[in-house]
Amino acid sequence: MLYVVNFDDKQEIQENLYEFPYHHIPKYVNGNFSAIRAYRGSCHYIASMNFLISKINKIKFVKLLDVGCGDGKFLYEISRKDPSKTYVGIDYSKQAILLATAMSPKIKFICGDITQNELSLGTFNMITLIETLEHIKPDLIPNVIKALYNHIENDGKVIVSVPSTNVATSPKHYQHFDLKSLKEALLPYFKIDEYYFVNKTTIEARIIKSLLINRFFALNHQSILNIMLKRYEAKSLHGDENNSEGIFVICSVNKDKEKK
Repeated sequence: MLYVVNFDDKQEIQENLYEFPYHHIPKYVNGNFSAIRAYRGSCHYIASMNFLISKINKIKFVKLLDVGCGDGKFLYEISRKDPSKTYVGIDYSKQAILLATAMSPKIKFICGDITQNELSLGTFNMITLIETLEHIKPDLIPNVIKALYNHIENDGKVIVSVPSTNVATSPKHYQHFDLKSLKEALLPYFKIDEYYFVNKTTIEARIIKSLLINRFFALNHQSILNIMLKRYEAKSLHGDENNSEGIFVICSVNKDKEKK
């Protein structure tokens, strides 16, 4: 069932981007990285996703719900690495869900609002919120966090990634976060167990972006692309709270609010 929403200006910007499944542009298949079409952020996008998936796969889970799944790129990648688990994606964008379903027909995608009770999603032992919280109106975030709590099992994990306040707020975002504000947004339902600062701002990272896509050419030499990705992962993926573009946290249910 499709859930109809009225978009405001910021949400309309994101909705218009779903004319094409742009998150599916960068590829990492069988150890080979590629960045076709004009997506300058391909390298840091794939590097941070690989890191995120590697961390998630170290946690035992059977059912994963991706909230704000967009065009389904994250679920496509993690399910490709381990198809034995159950994956569900939800997003209130009809166009995004149509793209996600087309790219990953074996995964269940739902067009809806996680805060609406009539969805009857059930519970999961892993919920992800990848680059989503910044798209939610600040006054609605508590409702979304409570909804995550209602759908997570007592011993489950919630994974959240957000852009850092080190980066200027995008026109399609309501806000960016530092570790303190992200922790406050997750309370009182979740506590942060682990946190990582990702996509360090370096001269080398800017050079890699410029070499991938510029006004003269788009780099498509496989060996060079692989070298660039490995170099980025080694030198620019990990940073600290003062120089990173993103924050990635692993959370558990707050014991003070744990369900009985």
